[in-house]
Parts: sequence; structure tokens; C-alpha cells
Amino acid sequence: MKVILADDENEIREPLSAVFKAKGAEVREFGDGRSALDSALSRPPDLIILDVMMPKMSGWDACRELKTNEKTKDIPVIILTARTKDMDELMTAEAGADLYLKKPFNPLEVYAEAQKLLGGKQ
Repeated sequence: MKVILADDENEIREPLSAVFKAKGAEVREFGDGRSALDSALSRPPDLIILDVMMPKMSGWDACRELKTNEKTKDIPVIILTARTKDMDELMTAEAGADLYLKKPFNPLEVYAEAQKLLGGKQ
């Protein structure tokens, strides 16, 4: 499994990346939405995990661009956020994300949800 993981907080990104890598995934990590988007467009992964609030481009904006691009529109996108208002969930759905997970989360649960989205693909 090839994964793009974008979150501007190392304390979120590192444990999540470690779980995916321990399960055999290739993880490309980014601290901003623009870099994650550029990477996905140049080398499409199997899964994209985006934080909402990041420098250069929000996870919502990156997700919108991914879901409207022919190369990346079918790649599952998980949005992670500390924002928990109903409007935030609506914005995530409007951006086209496949799953909305609230922080704090258990990295093993995120991996399990990713497996569901990918149909068990390693």
C-alpha cells in the first residue's frame, strides 16, 4: 500500500506513519497540503490522509483538487481533524472525502479504517 500522509504536527504524523510502515506500507509524509497534493498528482498513491488545518493549503482544498482530477479522483481520502462541529463534517463531505475521523484517534483504528476503504489491500 502506498500512502500520502499530510499533517503539520509531527506528534500526529509520526505515530500514524509508524503504524502504516509497520504493516508494510510505503508512506510519504508532508507537513502541508500543497506538497501532499503535488506528490499525489505526480505519483498517485493508494490512499491519502489529510489534516484539515495545514499551511499552504487546507486538507479540504487539497481533497477537492484530488477528487476533481482524473488521475486521483478514485483514490480514497481520509480527513483527520480536531474540528468537530457539524459544519466541519459537512465541509469534509463537500470536499469529497471518503472518511472523516476526529482527533484524538488511535493510529491502529485509522489503519483499520484504511483497510476497509481499500478492501484489505496491503
